[in-house]
Amino acid sequence: MACHAQNEKITYYINKKGQEVKHLDSAAFIRVIQVPDSGSANFSLYEYYPDKTKKTVGYVSQYQPKLIYQGELVSYYKNGKTNEIFNYVNGKLKGNSFEYYENGQLKQSGTYDEGANSKVPGSLTQVSFFKLIDYFDSTGVQMIKSGDGYLKQYNAKNFGDEGYYKNGLKNAEWKGRCSSGSYTENYAQGVFTEGVALWADGSEHKYDKVEAMPEYRGGMRSFYAYVGKNYVYPPLARKAGVQGRLLLSFVVQKDGSLTDIVLLKDIGLGTGEEALRLLRESPDWQPGLQHGMPVRVAYVLPIMLNLGR
Repeated sequence: MACHAQNEKITYYINKKGQEVKHLDSAAFIRVIQVPDSGSANFSLYEYYPDKTKKTVGYVSQYQPKLIYQGELVSYYKNGKTNEIFNYVNGKLKGNSFEYYENGQLKQSGTYDEGANSKVPGSLTQVSFFKLIDYFDSTGVQMIKSGDGYLKQYNAKNFGDEGYYKNGLKNAEWKGRCSSGSYTENYAQGVFTEGVALWADGSEHKYDKVEAMPEYRGGMRSFYAYVGKNYVYPPLARKAGVQGRLLLSFVVQKDGSLTDIVLLKDIGLGTGEEALRLLRESPDWQPGLQHGMPVRVAYVLPIMLNLGR
């Protein structure tokens, strides 16, 4: 729960799912927003682990309904050593970045630039592009130097990938493994050309996109048609003329089912509760895909309510 103090700070308790909770004992970390001084556009962001050691330091231009980062953002391990350093412009990664191992050793450095050809691995919603400059394994051996080399990275479960970098971009054949199966992909100077995934059940699937967002079957136009047909306007809200924008979040699971449904922004008088009902009763979606295999994806969805339509 947010609380406003005399020193113009707003404090939130956030759980492992990124959701706000009321009590510290339910939180994975503490988020503090410092209201800017007169003449400053950005809020200071401070995040702390439950033991009050620093977790993240940076700036945001907006903190509700989501954070929009501005400038340098630094995250820290629990031992106090630097984890990552990124730079943002209007919420998008831009410029130099650095990642470190927990012992303080440099893991990788690179640059984010919307004009490059290679999409950043990881988040399905990432819109910046990445060039890898240097990469060191956990023993200090340099695998990528000045953008060139062969990168091989696997975790304790033997999940990961390997392949060539040229001029900071993926090139030629890449292979990888994850809990859902394995895959082989081909790149031409950062541009993905084709891929084949072998799912855990032994079936083979060709794909032409490294990743794809989840989608309501039939497309989002069909989803909003489903909303228009099935949304029951609460009588009190209709009588009071309540209309506007609802905002909800949920997770699309690997099987397309929707879970962790949360109302982020309500306009009152039962309008939000009815939207929650619709999502809980929604038919399964087409799941998000990475490397040709289904993955869990967090999704934020606006729903506009207009009595005049």
